[in-house]
Amino acid sequence: MDYNITLVTQEKSPINIKGKDFFDEVIILRKTRKYFEFGLASRIDKALKTKDIQTLMVFDNKDLDVIAWTKKIFFKELKVIYQQQMQIGVNKRDFIHDFRFKAINYWISPLSI
Repeated sequence: MDYNITLVTQEKSPINIKGKDFFDEVIILRKTRKYFEFGLASRIDKALKTKDIQTLMVFDNKDLDVIAWTKKIFFKELKVIYQQQMQIGVNKRDFIHDFRFKAINYWISPLSI
């Protein structure tokens, strides 16, 4: 089975600069705020639906806010897979973290046991 992989990223991100040729397509996001990026959430929704993309893999926790808003407001059926990046000592029990984490369908935690 073949999969078309679309990279959704910031223009100056290392993966876009060094690895964009490995993807079938690249969608550039222009994030301007840390929280409540509703305009960008709408643009993500339109880009995903135009390309018939129904699943996102998220690797950077900085992207969880806008992806959570995308799913909550515009694209409720969106499946989100998150590869956890560990931050020790940061409180994650508040409204913002609860909102973001509830948007995640599948959670990958690459930790050794």
